[in-house]
Amino acid sequence: MNHSKAHIPRTYYSSLTTTANTVLYTTPARHSAAVQCIHVANVGAGNATFHLQVVSVALGLTMDLFHLVTIASKGYLTIDTLPLNLGAGDVIQVTADSANHITVTVSLDESYDSNSIHT
Repeated sequence: MNHSKAHIPRTYYSSLTTTANTVLYTTPARHSAAVQCIHVANVGAGNATFHLQVVSVALGLTMDLFHLVTIASKGYLTIDTLPLNLGAGDVIQVTADSANHITVTVSLDESYDSNSIHT
């Protein structure tokens, strides 16, 4: 039996305590990840805006998935129909316009490939 790939469901969470860019997830070396769901909530009073990007190592570029999206106080946005596959070293990062208002949860299926030649 070939056990070259092990699939592990993972969930990552961040409460954005700053308005600086926050790295939420980095795909480990020799891994890939299939994002299942991104959940963004505004836990603060008043509207809050966020910006979500994926940095692709293989493509050498930063892709804007959501740019200046506003969520009402106590509101949320769930993205579960966006196919998003990440390679080793790829990054999901989030920026909020207000500290301590936006929380982000990412659920994904992480796969290890022992035969991968990529780091």
